[in-house]
Amino acid sequence: MGRAGEGACALVHVDDVADAAVSALTVPEAVGRAVTLVAGPATSWNAYLVDLASAMGAPIRPLSPFRFGLERALAYPIAGLSPIMRRFGMEPPEAVTPGLARLFGVDMRFETSAVGILLPAWRDYSASLRESAAWLARDAARQK
Repeated sequence: MGRAGEGACALVHVDDVADAAVSALTVPEAVGRAVTLVAGPATSWNAYLVDLASAMGAPIRPLSPFRFGLERALAYPIAGLSPIMRRFGMEPPEAVTPGLARLFGVDMRFETSAVGILLPAWRDYSASLRESAAWLARDAARQK
């Protein structure tokens, strides 16, 4: 997505979220603390989507800023017509919402020093990508 996708992609594996929630209930040092879960150093959305596509064996197709803006401007409003389109046997386009498009460009950073209290070790990024790709493949097969 070019510069539009260089925002910070702060990933957390769902199993890490569950483990941290259990720790929040059982670790005395966590009582009364607010913790933002962010795994490791954040990557960019561009890098994450390329990594995920690679893990899925999907082709990587760069999206020019012009095309990204055009798709966002056209596909999102058209997707809002999905009930009408489905009524006539048409499938609406998948669309990036304006809010998600803005998020892709936001370079946010979080204070994570307290995370170790709840979760001393994170799941590996590469293994998490492979697991996510396998889940997506299973989900796609179920939908057929």
